[in-house]
Amino acid sequence: MYKFYYHPGIDALRSIIALKELGQVEAIILQRLDWDDDFQGTNCLWWAGVHQISIAHRLLGYAPEPEIASVSLHDGLITAASITLGKTIPVMITISSRHPVKKEISAAVLCDRGVALLPDAYAGTIFIKKDDHEDEQRSIVTEMQLLLELKDFLQYLQNGCRPRCGFDMAVSVSSTICKIRRIANILPTKQFAA
Repeated sequence: MYKFYYHPGIDALRSIIALKELGQVEAIILQRLDWDDDFQGTNCLWWAGVHQISIAHRLLGYAPEPEIASVSLHDGLITAASITLGKTIPVMITISSRHPVKKEISAAVLCDRGVALLPDAYAGTIFIKKDDHEDEQRSIVTEMQLLLELKDFLQYLQNGCRPRCGFDMAVSVSSTICKIRRIANILPTKQFAA
């Protein structure tokens, strides 16, 4: 389930990158902060990290290699992480399941002529700030990404095209999580829940 691979706001940012509307991408900043009421096995990398990596994959067309990873543990579980993927275009990820203020998925694309931002998963607009100070709020479709993912799969079952989020992408995201764990020197000591 990589529902953010189907998020209209992420697709809007992807289009800005593809069209070079704000020039060359210099960095991507992804964030998700929350308070998980049930710490009985929720590993933040598998709960929130997979979504952030799938977003990076959707924006760039691949999951960049992990370069830096720092994690926070609570009762043996990863509850927060600061991660940098990629060298050429760094993708900076901050996730937490022990943060007092909820911050749904946010994604910022920093380019050499401006910045585009999806402020949260439920926003109806993306914000664009150009270096020449022309600000823009661009409307996006607000259809739920999980519904879009399910529609995509149902069309596939009815002899449609392959879903945009396939097995290869899922393997790439899971492999990236495992590499992050190695970089952060976290060995599997406790079972995790996705």
